[in-house]
Amino acid sequence: MVLQFINYGKQNNIFLTNVKKIQFRANGDSYFVGGNVSVGDTTAERKFNVIDATDAWIRINATNYTSDWLIGTAGSDNKFKIYSQSAGLTRLAIDSIGRVGIGTTSPDEKLTVNGI
Repeated sequence: MVLQFINYGKQNNIFLTNVKKIQFRANGDSYFVGGNVSVGDTTAERKFNVIDATDAWIRINATNYTSDWLIGTAGSDNKFKIYSQSAGLTRLAIDSIGRVGIGTTSPDEKLTVNGI
């Protein structure tokens, strides 16, 4: 089944029944599979997956961009991060062995705090 949807600025609804997988393509792939959602990968193993070869981020922001946050991982440093897009700073980082950095991306203890 192929479905083409074009929105010309009006409210539109699409209803699909008995469909096992839906794919949206917009500079990448997004899938809805059996109640799970996957962005960047077809497997959708969990309720929500974000998969990317280099950067996997979820963006959370206010509509006026005064509070703009990214949650995820970037590059090859293998750290989970909470990044303030507004400030241009990583606020929290957790490395692969569980060390937490607040105000630093390089924790060297179980908890490293910079800026207090």
